[in-house]
Amino acid sequence: PDPLLAEQTCATAIARHRLSAELQYLHAVLLLGPGRDEDAIDELRQVTYLDRAQPLANFTLGSVLQRRGDLRGARRAYRNAQRLCKVLAPDATVPLSDAESVARLGESAAACIADIDSTQEHAQ
Repeated sequence: PDPLLAEQTCATAIARHRLSAELQYLHAVLLLGPGRDEDAIDELRQVTYLDRAQPLANFTLGSVLQRRGDLRGARRAYRNAQRLCKVLAPDATVPLSDAESVARLGESAAACIADIDSTQEHAQ
């Protein structure tokens, strides 16, 4: 599989279906592969705008922001993911995921928040 072709194909599909949160999320993930973090961040923000009930998009945004050193933004994104998970059934599958449970994603978001808090405490 050609990652560049996949990204270009997805971008073409988005041009036809501008309001598809699913395509936007896929595009963001494809952009992360070649290290286009800023473009991926823009796409992930677009996903969260198009569909405010997407915990995985928020979690992914948090992980990219954390990796880029934006701990405040990452913490906010993880909190949004955690909040969205709390309104879903714990054993449900997270939308846009590959069979990830809502409970597990919520736990992961909480662990990431704790990691950020610990990092910030040690920095002071």
